[in-house]
Amino acid sequence: NLEYSVNDQDIRELFAEFGPIRTYSVHYDRSGRSLGTADVTYINKSDAARALKTYNNVPLDGKPMIIELVTDEPLSTRGNRSFGGGNRNSNNNSGGNRFRGSG
Repeated sequence: NLEYSVNDQDIRELFAEFGPIRTYSVHYDRSGRSLGTADVTYINKSDAARALKTYNNVPLDGKPMIIELVTDEPLSTRGNRSFGGGNRNSNNNSGGNRFRGSG
């Protein structure tokens, strides 16, 4: 669960240090309240892996971030590179190497 005050700008600033980001977004409900989750899509898989290694279980505004690496590769070619947990719902279909964060 991300702290509900975390916004898109916070996510961009925090995760841009690892490399170019294709997309980033905090998820909101219909009334505009944060769901406490976000997606970040990196151009390079290695950048996503470094972000996961650096920030998984690290507190952001008092809540530990739980990060899940998500790839667009078919399951048969993914091997042991997937991580469990996190929000399975995503409105991001742009491809790339992304992770989902929650806490």
